Amino acid sequence: MKKQLFKFLFNQETFKKLFNRRKSPRITIAVSMFFRVLSASGKESPSIRATTSDLSCGGLSFLTKTLRVEGEHVWFNSSLSHKNILEIKFNLPEVETPLTLKGEICFFDRLDDYDRNFKIGVHFIEPPEKELKIIKDFIANYKK
Repeated sequence: MKKQLFKFLFNQETFKKLFNRRKSPRITIAVSMFFRVLSASGKESPSIRATTSDLSCGGLSFLTKTLRVEGEHVWFNSSLSHKNILEIKFNLPEVETPLTLKGEICFFDRLDDYDRNFKIGVHFIEPPEKELKIIKDFIANYKK
C-alpha cells in the first residue's frame, strides 16, 4: 500500500497536477524578447535582449545573462523595499501584432549552463485584453 501511494505521489504527471499553481495552460516556446526594468523610484533601464522559455496567459519565463541592469536588480529596487516591474516586448510566430506587457518577477533561478545564466519567471500585471486574447488564441492553436 505504501509503495503504491509513493508511486502515485511521486509520479511526475500526478505531482504536476497536485502542485501546479498556474491558473492557465502554458506552452514551451523560445522567442526573442526584450525587457526593461521599471523601478519603484521611477527609473527606467535600457532594453535587454532575452529569450522566452514558456508562456501562458498569466505570465512567462525567460532566459537571460543578467539579473542587474545598470546597477538595478531586476527584482527589487536598490533599497530592497519595493519590487521592480518589468516591461516585456516580444512577437509570437505568425502573429503580426507585437506584444507589450508588464509584470512582476515571481522567481529566478541560476542555471548550470554556459549560454544563459538565469531563468526568470514573470506574472503579468493587468494585461491588456487585446494582448491577452492574442496569447490565449496562440496557445489554443499552438502545435508542439
